[in-house]
Amino acid sequence: MNPIPTLSRPALAPAWPFATGERAPDIQRLLAALRGEKRGGRVPNFEITLEPRNLEAILGRPVEAGLWGLPPGIQLEAARRIGMDAIPCPIQFHLPQASVATMEDFSRLAAQPDLEPKVAKLEAALDTARGSGVGVCPCLTGPLTAAYLAAGPIAIQS
Repeated sequence: MNPIPTLSRPALAPAWPFATGERAPDIQRLLAALRGEKRGGRVPNFEITLEPRNLEAILGRPVEAGLWGLPPGIQLEAARRIGMDAIPCPIQFHLPQASVATMEDFSRLAAQPDLEPKVAKLEAALDTARGSGVGVCPCLTGPLTAAYLAAGPIAIQS
């Protein structure tokens, strides 16, 4: 009887060095672009999602989740290594799965969300990034998010 072979995880390369010079994170570059100002140097770099496989290559160690699911300290380290000008802070609200056909349906869904965990998460991200040159971008859901999620989005893998 042949035992089932186990696949070993390939060794990870050393972590990328921190970005320096023009590649270094600079929240002012991103803010200037959002204001529509022309500024010399490179285009702002901001990713809202990086998958674990990519993060492991950047950080040189295994991670438990993609960028959205990691603590701000690990997000900040990744941002500083790839020259990302801000880290995402997902503080979106999710409605329960339901159909809204009448105002009565809507009134059942219109409960006030608990803001304390969202505020605490944003404050933790701001405290972590303070003084680093990396900004924090609160990520909220938009009016079409529920329709997008209902359509079954396909994960983007590189």
